[in-house]
Amino acid sequence: QPPRLDYQSPEQAYTAAKAFVHQLEQENPLGRNRDNWQNAARNFRKIATAERKGTLGPSGLFMTAKTYQRMFERFKQPRDLEQAQHTFLELADLYPGHPFADDALFEAAQCAQQQPGQQQLAADLYQKITTLYPTGDHRPDAHDDEARVGHGRVGGHGLCHAGQKTDAPPRIMPPAVFSFSCPISFSLLPTFS
Repeated sequence: QPPRLDYQSPEQAYTAAKAFVHQLEQENPLGRNRDNWQNAARNFRKIATAERKGTLGPSGLFMTAKTYQRMFERFKQPRDLEQAQHTFLELADLYPGHPFADDALFEAAQCAQQQPGQQQLAADLYQKITTLYPTGDHRPDAHDDEARVGHGRVGGHGLCHAGQKTDAPPRIMPPAVFSFSCPISFSLLPTFS
C-alpha cells in the first residue's frame, strides 16, 4: 500500500516515499505491480510540487525521474523512459545551480541514448554538462560518452540502440547512479528522522 502523504510534513512524506520505493525494489508481488511504481512516482512528484521552492523540490524531482527510470528497467515500457528523461531535464532547467543539475543532465542523456533517434540529443546533453559543469562529477563520463555517441556507440555500454554489440568497452557506473536497492543509492538525498 503506498503511503498517504496528505497529513504528513514534507520531510515525513519524503521519507515514507523512499521507504515505499525500497519495498518495491524487493522481489515480491508489490514490486511486480506497475501501478505501485506509478503511485511511487506520483508521490515524489507531489512532494516536488509542494516543495518547489523548498529543499525537497530538487530531491523530489530527482526521485520521480529515478522511479520512472527504474520502471523502465523493470517493465520495458518506452513511455517510462521518456518520462524519466523529461523529469531529469525539468530538474536541470528549474534548478541549474543545484548539485543534482549535472546528475540530472547526465541521466537525461543516458535515457536519450536508449531511445532510437535521440543520439544527437544525448550528445548535446553531454556537451552541455562539459560546458556548464566543468568541475562536476559527471564531466569525465560526459566527455567520454559524447565522443562515443558521435561514433554511433551508446554510452560505453557496448550496445547500439538496436541492441547490437559494439567494440565499446563497458563502463561501470557507481550503484548510486542506477539502483535504489544499494544502501548508498540515497546518500546524496536528504534524510529525515
